[in-house]
Amino acid sequence: MPRDGLVLSIAAAAALGVNSLLLAIASRRVGTVLATAATLVLALLPIAAVAVGAGISFSADRDSTLVLLLAGTLVAFSYFATIESLRLGPVAITSTIASATGAATVAAAFILLGERPSAGQWVGIGVTAAGVVLASLRRAAGKARVDGLGPIFGVVGVVLGAIGNAIVRDPIRELGPLAAIITQRTFTIVALALVVSILVWRRAAIASAFDPRQTTAHHWDVRLVGLLLALGLVDAIAFIAFAYALLDAPAWLVGLVSQSGRALAVVGGVVLFHERPTGVQWTGIAVLGVGLVVLSVASP
Repeated sequence: MPRDGLVLSIAAAAALGVNSLLLAIASRRVGTVLATAATLVLALLPIAAVAVGAGISFSADRDSTLVLLLAGTLVAFSYFATIESLRLGPVAITSTIASATGAATVAAAFILLGERPSAGQWVGIGVTAAGVVLASLRRAAGKARVDGLGPIFGVVGVVLGAIGNAIVRDPIRELGPLAAIITQRTFTIVALALVVSILVWRRAAIASAFDPRQTTAHHWDVRLVGLLLALGLVDAIAFIAFAYALLDAPAWLVGLVSQSGRALAVVGGVVLFHERPTGVQWTGIAVLGVGLVVLSVASP
């Protein structure tokens, strides 16, 4: 993997780790819908500013536009599912599941782009997947069961996000990172607006997405505004780093390294929210970590 692509992927990983913690806090204060919308819209502003400053021109052929439209739609649903999972928690588990988007991107790149991981890398993918399953479970009355709806939303976000991460590779290389991600983000915001419209219409189906878990949710103070602005900035940094990494590196490896950063939020979940994962869940987190190490060692 080219050095520049690796450095940028690591930068994206760090930004996504911080972003997971900020999203968990924001979604519990203002609800999933508003936290998702604020993140996507506010992140688009610094990305657009960088593009204008760099003199980026916007032009896209039909195929690239359609791919970015699909990717933007998938990312909208992925963002919503992932942030809902962080709101419902536990963050130590749902953030760990989100980090498996990297492993899922490997499979998506294999199927959709024809990228071919080695045998050792496939072993790492399998170990990582096993870690996700274990991290999603807890034992109650002697039986293992999914730890609430948070992990389920997390898995949905992983699948949709992995496909979106993989298919943007070619448009990014053809149009340039900034032009491609601004186009994709625009489609994502439009798709999110449609999602919100549907949820408003069918609110009973997922009413919790509109409701915060803290009583201070409607108190708009400087700290809350600052939190949302920080969310947008950190998300923009992560997306820019991710896009530029794809210029030189394969989609599956960029996705793997960058998304693993979400596992950093495990510590934050324990420290900030006083969460206490069970032994099975800690085992899953450890197994997921082993999978990422195997993939890193097996990668050139």
